[in-house]
Amino acid sequence: MPASTRKQLNVRSNEAYLTAHKLAQQLGTTATEVVVKALREFDSNRRIPSRLVTPEEAAGNLSALMASIRARAPSRSPALASNHDDLYDEFGLPK
Repeated sequence: MPASTRKQLNVRSNEAYLTAHKLAQQLGTTATEVVVKALREFDSNRRIPSRLVTPEEAAGNLSALMASIRARAPSRSPALASNHDDLYDEFGLPK
């Protein structure tokens, strides 16, 4: 991108300046690249909730979700349950 069309960001912080330049020297790159990479990583890792949920709302949501799961789960009859003993010998090896 030509220099005439580039946007600028000025951060007036001694700590930011020193940290960016120290990392750039250690990594063999520029302070700009260090800052851009840090911002990209921060952006990709951030999670912004749409709104805060109270503990009561969270408990209600969990209860509703669990009820929905139980309602849709197939019934588990003990007669249908199997530990697959018929597939293994007395040593636990496949037959």
